Amino acid sequence: PSDAFVDSEILLKNLHPQDRPLLEAHMADTNSAVGSIFEAELRVLGSDGIERWIAVRHQPHFKAGQPAGFIGTALDITKRKRAALEVSQLSDELQLIFDSAPAMIWYKDTHNRIVRANRIAADSIGLPKEQIEGRPMADFYPEEADRYYRDDLTVIETGAPCLGIIEPYQPPT
Repeated sequence: PSDAFVDSEILLKNLHPQDRPLLEAHMADTNSAVGSIFEAELRVLGSDGIERWIAVRHQPHFKAGQPAGFIGTALDITKRKRAALEVSQLSDELQLIFDSAPAMIWYKDTHNRIVRANRIAADSIGLPKEQIEGRPMADFYPEEADRYYRDDLTVIETGAPCLGIIEPYQPPT
């Protein structure tokens, strides 16, 4: 059958050293806790020496009131973890490029809220990006926000850039 038995001793033997204390502490705590469920993502070292990630979910099993082991599942999630790491690295690289651009850049949604701002745009307002993102453009540019929004909607509707717009920049006070 496709079902596989995972012996807790084998799991502990192959567990990444940094993840071992978490599992050992849980096993010690749950030996007396009927109904407790343990869920974690742990690293294991395969017989080939390659590190893999597993999602573990188990609960203690008792016979005659005494701990008799654990019943649960262990699912290999290595591909998902590696993909998440790659996405994180790409996101960091894009953020570095975004913040290095020598211009103010804003991403806004169709309701004129700032979704993302680069470092130069945030510096121009004098706030960290975290305090800008998610807020309406009108919070920062109350007099110009509607005009900027109309220009944005034109770009969204036509798919063509609005070129030749020259506007003096006045930082918000």
